[in-house]
Amino acid sequence: MPATPAKPDLLSRLLDRRDAWRRRVLRHRGVLAALLAALAVYLVIHSVTAPAPPTEPVWVAAHDLHSGTTLSRDDFVRREYAAGTAPRRIVTDPTRVAGQVLAIPVGSGMPVGRDAVMGSRWLTGYPGLSAVPVRITDAAVAPLLEVGSRVDLVASDPQRADSAHTVVRRAAILALPAPVSDDSSPLGGRLVVVGVPAEDVEAVATAGARSYVTVVWPAPIGGS
Repeated sequence: MPATPAKPDLLSRLLDRRDAWRRRVLRHRGVLAALLAALAVYLVIHSVTAPAPPTEPVWVAAHDLHSGTTLSRDDFVRREYAAGTAPRRIVTDPTRVAGQVLAIPVGSGMPVGRDAVMGSRWLTGYPGLSAVPVRITDAAVAPLLEVGSRVDLVASDPQRADSAHTVVRRAAILALPAPVSDDSSPLGGRLVVVGVPAEDVEAVATAGARSYVTVVWPAPIGGS
């Protein structure tokens, strides 16, 4: 019977190599441990000292601001926004709007839009009038209004059938602020800004806060 040629034992060679690597690791385990510790320290330091993403200061409402609020410096607080994420057309200097009236509510921590602040620009062309925010109870009426149109404001108490009365005649529509999604007013409706004579400001503000208000389009002066 012919003799089988001797072949190297592959498994034995693999085991020998494993044992050799194990002996090398054991001989140098101190050096390896030091290298791993140094790597861990480097990663920690790098994570702590990595530059923070750029930010920009933004003035936001320091607390909930209701429509009709006369703004002051204390109504604003500065917060850091990620660079490039701040809304456009917002108040960037609270001192410039101090003493002006807010037309729409603004939640705590939200930027205040410049268009939400009633300014003298709204009264250009309306000498002798004052700007007043008023809530039109039926929100569907607001889209029918146009800036510059004249309307009568009529207030009523829903509990009294005979309570409807005209608060002011020929008020000028000065602005139609965008609806606010989180507006929680119990009266609902939609805010508009009207221009009225100074002597009618209190009556209009009271009606907007306590009554249902709607508008009536009067006949043109001198019309048939």
